[in-house]
Amino acid sequence: MESLLKNDFTSHYNLAASTVSNICATTTTATFELNDDNVLIHTVVNAGVAKYSNPTSAEVTVLNFEAFINSLPNAFKIGKEKCDLLVYTNTDFLLNELTDTLPKYVTPYLNTKGPQQGKRQKAITQLYSSLQLIMEVSTIRVFINRRSIRRCCFFNKQAIAPAGITASVAFNKLNTIASQGLKMNNPAIADLGFELWEFSGNQVCTI
Repeated sequence: MESLLKNDFTSHYNLAASTVSNICATTTTATFELNDDNVLIHTVVNAGVAKYSNPTSAEVTVLNFEAFINSLPNAFKIGKEKCDLLVYTNTDFLLNELTDTLPKYVTPYLNTKGPQQGKRQKAITQLYSSLQLIMEVSTIRVFINRRSIRRCCFFNKQAIAPAGITASVAFNKLNTIASQGLKMNNPAIADLGFELWEFSGNQVCTI
């Protein structure tokens, strides 16, 4: 995938081949966490934002998509919405957007600048835009479509109270209510062959 991005993606968009380095990491560990930093994959609990379970010890590759896009010419990258990471195995392909923000900022809110859309909607926009960008490249589309499990995933490290439950009770019950995350409806993402998922607090994505 790294080679497809550096060569085929750039060629498709009439850019010079990318020479960015250190944007990939791999693991076969049973549990790990991800962060959009230079390390990417963390095995220390709570060191990352996205929590993953890998019960079959599959080889998992994590690619810093944001760093790749940021390495491209300004004329291309300016104004592009981009997710943080791409995560893939032989059977899975996932786009990840990570945040560590208070629950009140996940949904629409007001601040001194006026109404804000909230991190969830921002993340969905970033995931969908990134998905569109990579699926336009035929060789990348073939690579992705070989995987049977395809997801766009929004991770927030801070727990979000499920609707209808008081805050004092919610955070104790959150993980048992949906420990594997929540699947959300998004027709635009579904049209590209992907599901939209949200993971909050200690919810874990299993691959």
